[in-house]
Amino acid sequence: MEEGGGRFAVAMTAQEKQRFLTGIRGDPGQYYSMLGRVNAEGSECSRAADRDSIHQGIRSSVGFGKLGRMVFQVLEGWMEGELRAQVAAELEAGREAEAMDWNRVLGNVLGQQGRHDEALLLFEKVLDVLGRVLPEDDPKIGELHGSCELNGSCD
Repeated sequence: MEEGGGRFAVAMTAQEKQRFLTGIRGDPGQYYSMLGRVNAEGSECSRAADRDSIHQGIRSSVGFGKLGRMVFQVLEGWMEGELRAQVAAELEAGREAEAMDWNRVLGNVLGQQGRHDEALLLFEKVLDVLGRVLPEDDPKIGELHGSCELNGSCD
């Protein structure tokens, strides 16, 4: 996202990315909790003069509130992209059930963003595929029905 000549991007090591994916797969809400605590104004710099100059530039342009929202949007978009990439990688590897598990995670994230229609479409797709490839009594199918009920209805 660019604003006033600035650019934001997410950079992390492969190990950090894997930790992120493992964590969000277990509990997508933990990342929104973490993002909600991001405080750009409280960030530090190795040189106090640089910090003061950077903070003054932010205050006189976009302000810290808008900067925080911009960072959140970039991270949210990055997170969605990473989850979609996981789905694609699993499908390419021929692991359809694993891909649907990542689609379930993505559906949960979209639901938390208030994008219920998109989440519901993903849940319906996941339920259809898992209903084909898993036994009827598999717990994943029951969990998915619960997600559907929270976001609409997957009949």
